[in-house]
Amino acid sequence: MKRRRRTRALSFVRRHTDIADELQTGVDIEQRIGVLAKSNDRLLQHVEDSARVGDVLIRETKGIRIGVLDLAQRLNASTTFDGRFRLFAQENLELVEPIRDAESLPAVTRQAGEHTLSYVETHKHAGRVVRFRAIAKASGELSDTQVVVHAYSHRDQGRFMEAVKSAKQVCHPYILAMLGYSRPGRPDEASYIVMEDYCLFEEYISSFHGTRKLRAILKMTVEMCMAVDHLETLELRQLFPKEFWISTTQHPFGFGELVFDRRHGGRVKWARGPLSLGKAIDRDAYVPATQAERARLLNALWPVMSEDAGTGAVVHCWFSEMGTSFRAVNPLISGRSMRRRSWEVNADPNHPRVALGEWLGSARNDDTWSALSERNASLRVEAVTSFERVPLVVSRPDSPSEAPAEPSQHNRDHAEGEDHLSTKLWEAKELDIPESDCGEMCIDVVMGADGTRWKRYQFSCVPVDTTLLFRQSVNIANRGDAISRTAPSALGITDAVGYKSIGIAQQFVYFTETIAKMDTHAAAQAPLPLWFFMLQFDADNSLRGAARDCNAPWAFWSSEKHPTAVPAGIRFDPTPRSEHVEGNCTVPWSTWTQELGCFSFVIQSKMCTAVLNFGADELLALRELQGNRHCANHTERMNGSSNDGDDIPAHVFSELASSQSPDGTESECEGEEYYSADEDEDVRCGA
Repeated sequence: MKRRRRTRALSFVRRHTDIADELQTGVDIEQRIGVLAKSNDRLLQHVEDSARVGDVLIRETKGIRIGVLDLAQRLNASTTFDGRFRLFAQENLELVEPIRDAESLPAVTRQAGEHTLSYVETHKHAGRVVRFRAIAKASGELSDTQVVVHAYSHRDQGRFMEAVKSAKQVCHPYILAMLGYSRPGRPDEASYIVMEDYCLFEEYISSFHGTRKLRAILKMTVEMCMAVDHLETLELRQLFPKEFWISTTQHPFGFGELVFDRRHGGRVKWARGPLSLGKAIDRDAYVPATQAERARLLNALWPVMSEDAGTGAVVHCWFSEMGTSFRAVNPLISGRSMRRRSWEVNADPNHPRVALGEWLGSARNDDTWSALSERNASLRVEAVTSFERVPLVVSRPDSPSEAPAEPSQHNRDHAEGEDHLSTKLWEAKELDIPESDCGEMCIDVVMGADGTRWKRYQFSCVPVDTTLLFRQSVNIANRGDAISRTAPSALGITDAVGYKSIGIAQQFVYFTETIAKMDTHAAAQAPLPLWFFMLQFDADNSLRGAARDCNAPWAFWSSEKHPTAVPAGIRFDPTPRSEHVEGNCTVPWSTWTQELGCFSFVIQSKMCTAVLNFGADELLALRELQGNRHCANHTERMNGSSNDGDDIPAHVFSELASSQSPDGTESECEGEEYYSADEDEDVRCGA
C-alpha cells in the first residue's frame, strides 16, 4: 500500500517537474524573444538613422552636381557668347558661295559722348569687305541656318569694331541684325561678322513690274519710316545729314543700305551705318525727317500694305504720296529718264506754256516737252496754292541787279547734273522778323476793281543788301485722283505716237527775289514800316496762263498798307537775264526797279513748270487700272447697268488690248496679268 502511494507520489512529482521545466523553458524563450525584439528595435533605429544620413548626403551630392554643371555651362558660354551675340569659330561656318563684292565704304567716326554717326572722307587704304553665303554648324538653334558672312581684312580692324558696336546699339525687325562675330584671334588674322540671311533690295524688286513694284516700294517706305522712328526713340537723332528736296527735309538712304529678308513673309531691312553695302554718298531713298510727317505718311500708306489692296488704291496712294515728291522711286522705276522732276522753261518768265495737269510728251532724251493733245476742259484739274509765310534769306555771290546775263561755260560745265535750285533753297534761312510783324506776314488782300488778289508782308525794319526770296507754288490738288482720271486719253496718244518720255505738268513755281539798297543822300526818308505785295497766281490764273499785262509787275514795295493800285514809277529792265537751275537748264528772269524814299529796290521774278516724268512701271500700273475699269464697265453693261463716271475713249481700250496681248489671244479682262510669269517665278536672291 505504501509502495503504491509512493509510486503515485513520485509519478505526480515527475509530472509537475516536467511542467516546471516546460514553464521554465517558456520563461527563457520569452526572455530571449524580448532581447531579440529590443535588438531588432535598435537595428531599425540604426537603419532609419542611416536613411536620414543618406538623404542628406544625396541632397548635398545633387547640389554639388548642379553647381558643377552650372559652372561648366557658364564657362562654356563665356567662350561662345559675348553678351547677346554668339562668338563663331571657323568650324561653325560652312561657306557656300561668295556674294558680289561690296563697294568700299567710308570711315565712320563717333564723337565722344554723342549718339551720332557721321561720315567723313578718308584717304587711308582699306581692304574690301568680302561677303559669303554660309551655313551655320554646331551653333545651337542657329544650326543649319543660312547666314551671310562679312569678312574684314586684318587692316580693317577699326571698321570691324565699329560695325560690331553699331550692330549692338539697336534691335528692330526692320534693321538688319547681327547674329555674332568671330572669336578674338591674332592681330594678323581676318575678322568676320555673321549677319541674317538677305539679298539686296534692288535684286529682290528687279523682277517686279507695274502695280506690284509700286506696292513693294510703298511697303519699303513704311518699314523705313518705322526704323527711323525707332532710332530717334533711342536718341540716335543725327542719322545722316538731312537734305532739302521739294520744300522739305528728309533722311537719305542709299539702296546699298536696303536689303530684303525673305523670312516671315518678307520684309525690307536697313543695313545701318558701317554695315552698309553701298557708298554712303549715294543717297537714292528718302523718308521725312520729322516724326509728324512720317506719322502722316504711315497713315496714308498703311491701307495698301496688304497684297489684297486693289490696283486703284495702290495707284492713288502712289501718285498722292510717293510718285511726285519722293526720290526713292528714281532708280527703281524702269524706263525713266535721269531726272524724276524736270523743269519746263518758259520763254516768257511771267507765263506758263502749258496748263496745270496737262500731259506732256518728249520724243528725245532731254527736257523738251510738248502737249500730247488739245486742252480738254473736261480734264481740268483742281489746284492748290501755297506760299512762304516768312520770306527766305538766300546767300548768293551776286545781287539781282548784278546777275550775269548768261552763266559762263566754266560754271555751266561745273554745274552739269547738280540741282542748284534745291541747294539754294536748302541753304536759305527764314528772315528774323520782329514780334510786331509776326501777325502781318502773308496776308490776303484784294486790290483794284478786277479783284486781283495779292499777298502782303510787313517790314518794320527793311534789311539792306540782303536778298529776300518769296516763293509760291501751284500744285495739283488730290494728285492721285487727278492723274488716274486724266490718264486714259494720254495713254492712248503715247501708244499711238511713240514718245520716249511722258510726263504731267504737276506744279507751277513762282520765284520772286528782292534786294534793298539805301541812298544816304536821298532827299526824303521812307517812313517805316514798309509793305511788300506779291501777286497771287491761284488756280484760275495758272490755268488761264495768267492772261494779264506782261509789263505789270508781280510784286512791289509800298509805304501804304492798303494801296488801291500798283504804284507808278516802276521801271522794267529790258536786258535779258537768266539763272542756272539744274543740270544745263537756265531760266530767264524778269527784272524791274522801284524807288521809295531812301530805298532803291531791285525785284526779279521767274516761273518754272515742274514736270513729273513717268516711268514704264508707273505707266504700266495706269494701264492696269484702266484695264480693271474697262472690265468693270464691261460687266456692268452685261448686267444692264451703266457707269457714266468713267467715260474712257474706245481707242484707249484697243491700245490697252494690244499692249496686253501682242498676238491678240488674251482677253481684255486680263488687265492685271502683266508679267505674270515674272511674278509667279521664285525671286532668286543669290541663294
